[in-house]
Amino acid sequence: MIKEIYEQAHELAAKRNVEMPVFDIFWEEGIVEFEVPEENLRRVRYADFREDPLMNMMPTATGKIEIVSKYIEKMNYDDCPPHPSWIEPMEWLGMKDKTYPVHLSSNHPDWRMHSQLCSTTVREIYAVNNHEPRA
Repeated sequence: MIKEIYEQAHELAAKRNVEMPVFDIFWEEGIVEFEVPEENLRRVRYADFREDPLMNMMPTATGKIEIVSKYIEKMNYDDCPPHPSWIEPMEWLGMKDKTYPVHLSSNHPDWRMHSQLCSTTVREIYAVNNHEPRA
C-alpha cells in the first residue's frame, strides 16, 4: 500500500518536473529531500496586504486582519465568542465534574483516513459499493 501511494506521488512529481527516486531507493534510504526555491525561503505571509492594505484588503468585514470580530460579537452567541478562544467541550477526559466517569476507546478502521486520500486507491480498499461502511 505504501508503494502504491508513493508511486502516485512519483507520477505527479514527474508531471511537475520534480525529481523523486524510485520507490526501492526511497524505501532503502528512508528520506527524500526537496530543494526549496530561494523565493520560498523569503516568503512573507500576506505580503501584498502588508505593502498596500487598501488595495489588497483581507476578506473580512473591515478588510483587515481581525483578532476580534464585531460581526460575530453582535450575534451574542454563548458558544462562539468574537475572538479566538478555547471552549471546554461538554464531555471530555479532562472534565472536573464527571457524572459518568467512563471513557470509551474504540478501534480505528485500518484503512480509514477521513477526508485524506479519498480520491486515491486507498479509499477503494475499505469502501463498500463506493460508500463508507457503517459501524
